[in-house]
Amino acid sequence: MAISLVNRAEKYDLDKIAKEFKIEFEERTIPSDADVEAVVAERTTALLEARLRLRDKLQTERSQRFAPLARSLAESEEELPIITMLLDDYYSKRCTPRWCSLRARPALERKPQNRVGGHQSPAEAVSHLN
Repeated sequence: MAISLVNRAEKYDLDKIAKEFKIEFEERTIPSDADVEAVVAERTTALLEARLRLRDKLQTERSQRFAPLARSLAESEEELPIITMLLDDYYSKRCTPRWCSLRARPALERKPQNRVGGHQSPAEAVSHLN
């Protein structure tokens, strides 16, 4: 699989190549900002929920001391930049659940995929984050 962003002239050339070599290209439109936001929000929520499920009792109890602060930050529009910064930092470090983490590690360190289609559970996706 490959992704190419092409202009009109390049599209014409690609169409010629596709015809000559009998290749089928799948054309997709660029996602809107709203589409990207929705996917990032869904991925971030899934990663955070999976990580929450992996916490032990001590970690869960310890994190409860931050509940009042979290509630206060969530209720204040002025504090929204703090929450968005934390979420952005978390997501940026995790990138996309599996793809970026594999790209960042040398090929020899990569673990073989043990599931059909290379998909993993949320627990497997965050197991290397702890």
